[in-house]
Amino acid sequence: MNIKNSLVENIKRIAQVPSFSTFEDRLHPVVTEFIGNLPHWKGRIQAVADNNLVIHYQGQKKGRPPAFTAHLDKINHWGRKYPQTLDFEFKNGQLVAQLDDAAGVGLLLTLVEKAADLELPEFYLYFSEVEENISYKVDRNLLRDKGLGLYSGIGADRISQNIIFNKEEPAYCLTVDTTPVFKGQSGVALYSAFWEKSEFSPSDELIHLTGYIRDAILKAFPFVQSSNNTNDYIDYGLSFNSKNGTVPSLALEPGIFPYHQKIEGVYLEDLEKCFDILVFLLKEVEI
Repeated sequence: MNIKNSLVENIKRIAQVPSFSTFEDRLHPVVTEFIGNLPHWKGRIQAVADNNLVIHYQGQKKGRPPAFTAHLDKINHWGRKYPQTLDFEFKNGQLVAQLDDAAGVGLLLTLVEKAADLELPEFYLYFSEVEENISYKVDRNLLRDKGLGLYSGIGADRISQNIIFNKEEPAYCLTVDTTPVFKGQSGVALYSAFWEKSEFSPSDELIHLTGYIRDAILKAFPFVQSSNNTNDYIDYGLSFNSKNGTVPSLALEPGIFPYHQKIEGVYLEDLEKCFDILVFLLKEVEI
């Protein structure tokens, strides 16, 4: 089982698509065809308005399944004249492309690809639209319908509202994105206090459950650095817990450098570490 090659190839297939904010549907056939063609695939792929995807991998039942999330949208740094296939390289141990958040999406596709070989239990994937707030600051005219009625994080909100309506709340929600905290050095960060970035007051039970997952990761993988920043993990945390919910929301993030640029670098070894952490959570951590 070659995890390295799968990570590189799966992230490449996502990174090369110009799936700019409000045009995330350009990635939908890439994701659905890849998963649908896996020989072991058994599950459900659901489109959630407007450009979101919810994927249910029906592995062996093991309590309430968790959800892993990543955002489909990229920032349009090119304007109206952009390449139909974005650049991608793998050199000196780094993937080099527009990787926010192709890195997270490709990593989660690799998790589905290897799920049968690793005998992973049931889990969900949430792939969201319009996470990149900066897309509105670059030029609203580059957005479909100028982004009217949309806001950063609406994809996470739409997904979580759909999940709540269907009474399929996950055991916990972990977002895989990229972080600038390491400034070009190798590293993996863990965010675990979404309420610090909002006015939300968590219950004692939510704090306890979140701490249980956080501590399990830090004990098993002491190289992980605790940090905090803003991304979809906050929106999922607020949506799932606004009405006395107890769904921990965390984020796992390999370092990226530079940040919010046409070309960004992420170390393959950090992506492998993130993959190992997800497998650990599925196999060893249950709440």
